[in-house]
Amino acid sequence: MGISVFETIPKNIGYFIITAVSFSSMCASTTFDVSMMTAAQQQTPTNLLGKIMAVIIAVSSCSQTVGQAVYGVLFDVFADKSYLVMIGAAILVMAVSLYSKKGFAVLKKEPDVK
Repeated sequence: MGISVFETIPKNIGYFIITAVSFSSMCASTTFDVSMMTAAQQQTPTNLLGKIMAVIIAVSSCSQTVGQAVYGVLFDVFADKSYLVMIGAAILVMAVSLYSKKGFAVLKKEPDVK
């Protein structure tokens, strides 16, 4: 998506790239969200389910808002080199995903249904 903000890319092409990548990332995010909610519900005791789900949803909502605010500031600071923000975000996402891989491996696997 960072390529769409280069000055040499026509605006229509940049708009299409941003739209396509945003759509794809939202589809992936929804799939991931459903999977994580299912895993959390399966591993949470019934009497704590409402509290745990409320915390998960609150943290998720707040982190999205904070992320948008940080992006806004970064795009203001790097207005002439906005591609750096996109490249930095991609590197950060890759680092977080590699780091969190260990945590996800520990999650209890679903029992085989026969």
